[in-house]
Amino acid sequence: MYKFTLINTLKSFNLKEIREFGDFVRSPFFNKNQAAVKLFDYLRKYYPDFNSGKLRKEIAYKEMFGKSDYSESFMKTIIHILSNLADEFLFHLNYRKKPILEKLMICEELNSRKLERRLLKLIRETEAEIEEIKDTHEIKYHYYKYRFYKLRFDYGEWIKFKNKNLIDFEPDLLQQITDSLSFYYFEQLLSGYRSVVAWRDIVPVKFNDELANNIIHYLLNSENDFIKNTNLRIHLFESLLLKEGAVEFFYKLKEVLFSESEKISQDDKFSLMSVLNQYCSKKGTHGVSSFLQERFQIYKQALGKNFYKLKSHLYFDQILFGNIAQTAIILKEFDWVENFINKYGSELPPDNGGIVITYIKARLQFAKSEFKKTLEMLTSIKSIIHIPYKTVIRNLMLMVYYELSYFEQCEYLLASCKKFLVTNKNNFSRDGIKKYENFLKYYSKLLNFKFRGKKDGIENVIVQLQTDIIIVERRWLLEKALAIEKEKTKL
Repeated sequence: MYKFTLINTLKSFNLKEIREFGDFVRSPFFNKNQAAVKLFDYLRKYYPDFNSGKLRKEIAYKEMFGKSDYSESFMKTIIHILSNLADEFLFHLNYRKKPILEKLMICEELNSRKLERRLLKLIRETEAEIEEIKDTHEIKYHYYKYRFYKLRFDYGEWIKFKNKNLIDFEPDLLQQITDSLSFYYFEQLLSGYRSVVAWRDIVPVKFNDELANNIIHYLLNSENDFIKNTNLRIHLFESLLLKEGAVEFFYKLKEVLFSESEKISQDDKFSLMSVLNQYCSKKGTHGVSSFLQERFQIYKQALGKNFYKLKSHLYFDQILFGNIAQTAIILKEFDWVENFINKYGSELPPDNGGIVITYIKARLQFAKSEFKKTLEMLTSIKSIIHIPYKTVIRNLMLMVYYELSYFEQCEYLLASCKKFLVTNKNNFSRDGIKKYENFLKYYSKLLNFKFRGKKDGIENVIVQLQTDIIIVERRWLLEKALAIEKEKTKL
């Protein structure tokens, strides 16, 4: 039975919630099936781990119903009933977290029943609560205002006939309904769109840009109040920064992140950090070295202000963790990296966190030219479940073999990496796969000069590396190519 979704749901309940769920199951308003109550009482004994060998359907059935013959269909039925009750309980838990939405829904029900006196009292209370969140929860504010104005409009539609006049009709409500819904819709669309544009550099994303482009054009080229909305303006500038790459939007957004941080939600700060860092990464690939320091400062701001992960995230994103460490390593902030690993390493996902930390420590040793220590660390990694880390670990291994002049290992791993990319092509974006393919291509060219006996043409490779930006580990490749050229001039 432990494999059922029901058990996983019960595991997610804290002590208070499991007690409340017991009351919920026993309430005749929500449940009239006593067999479901018996099943809950049986399972409750094994909370919170639910790892007993007695969590088998046959054993549970005998404990609950005595000597009667086991019925698979009946057992499935009561499991289904209890699972549905758990779903309904989760709905109520979620509902209680949204008191304003709860009041709006009660108002809507009062309105449908034409209970005017109670409705008008609750409407005033609800409006006051909505206004209280205006400066702290802009998105919820506009959504709630839309439902609030719609409620008032619906109320006015029937009360004017009751009173047989138009004294209660509010002609501005239709504009207020439209504006509130538009604020909410535009912000949500642009929030999603900036994510689409950002992810396109990493994985394949299918999305029709036409509507988003039309809304961006409208916001930029017409007189409207929407652009004054902080969150909407941030997402608009994020989309433009990622699409067009204009540096003015980078500095506008960075200023907001550094000076108006308290006005933005944790999730929006995290997303803004990600957008700014993606831009810094692009500038770095184009050879603008100053943006590496910009990126490092943004990372430090995120760590210092505690928006390095989304509010709902349990763990530190492992790709972001690696990017932060690698940025600091390139800047030779070695002590900072050690402190970073010690402070935040425990927040990585348990299934891959150890691999991430070992890889970063290996990169640190590699940057210090401790190549044998790097190799020892990399060879200690046995099982890698995260495909991006499989790729970067193999790349680092290739670089270590090169530095140690292990030619046979270079050749063998190079062939293996090429095959891996072909097999896993669908797990990368078009540019993503191209970056790794180019690394292997130029790595193979370096082997031609370093180990395979090629004499001429290194100058062309250097020119190609200086102009080809769609490539990972470009700094290292260029450094090795220049070293080969220097050796050649000595001969």
